Amino acid sequence: MTSIHTIKTASIYAAAVLVAIISSVSPLAAQSKTPATRDALVTVSGMACETMCAPTLQKRLAKLPDVKAVTVSAEKGTAVITFAFPTKVQDKEIEQAVADAGFKATKIEWRPRAS
Repeated sequence: MTSIHTIKTASIYAAAVLVAIISSVSPLAAQSKTPATRDALVTVSGMACETMCAPTLQKRLAKLPDVKAVTVSAEKGTAVITFAFPTKVQDKEIEQAVADAGFKATKIEWRPRAS
């Protein structure tokens, strides 16, 4: 009887330890997933108005490969381009698209975005 009780107790303890391990690892695994998208935050000079400049730049940036969304603010002098991850688009392509729209990209900062 004693050995059966010991085996049951050990099994219950092992199960409790396993549940604790899985519970502690599960949130970490969720946090380490690869982002579904990636943002390029672009500082743009030369935009003067929201009605003409921003839509012109937005349309041009939307033509880049892998683009999911584009938000342009002439007031802030910024564009946020959301790309599917991974994307092969590089800074020089963004700079050229901004130049094609008649403006200048002065800074590009890449950030992962959680889905």
